[in-house]
Amino acid sequence: HRDTATDEIGDLRAILMDSCEAAGVVEHRGIDILLDVPPTVELPQSPSRMKSVFVNLIANAAEAMPGGGIIRITAMDTVDRLRIEVEDNGPGIPPEIRDLLFELRVASNKKNGLGLGLMLSRQTVRELGGDLWFEPALGARFVISLPRSVSGPADRRSESKD
Repeated sequence: HRDTATDEIGDLRAILMDSCEAAGVVEHRGIDILLDVPPTVELPQSPSRMKSVFVNLIANAAEAMPGGGIIRITAMDTVDRLRIEVEDNGPGIPPEIRDLLFELRVASNKKNGLGLGLMLSRQTVRELGGDLWFEPALGARFVISLPRSVSGPADRRSESKD
């Protein structure tokens, strides 16, 4: 039995491609996906939970660009952190709501949205020891930072090998 919250690892490129498909942007004419992720980068933990975060960020980016545009996803791997950026070249996020993005009441330019996706996405990333934040860019850029090592049950399991 695997503890999916702590000891899964996965191919980040494959997870991001699956996330683009799940978000509906693969079939969307007019939206180009630029995936700048080295093939050797692995997601250190919980690919299934992180996929839901990626799907939300990618779907939000696509929704912000109804006439089409570019979604660029990059990953930078360091010794202790993995940084993933999801950036679009849409209209961006108005300065007056940037500080409120991760609160329930905000749903920027969404007809029926409650803003729940960003709040839950940040909560998921923080539960995995990382963080999620917004940075101004040409459009909107959301940054995920995750620890490279997984603590908890995975560490105890590796110690018990005889």
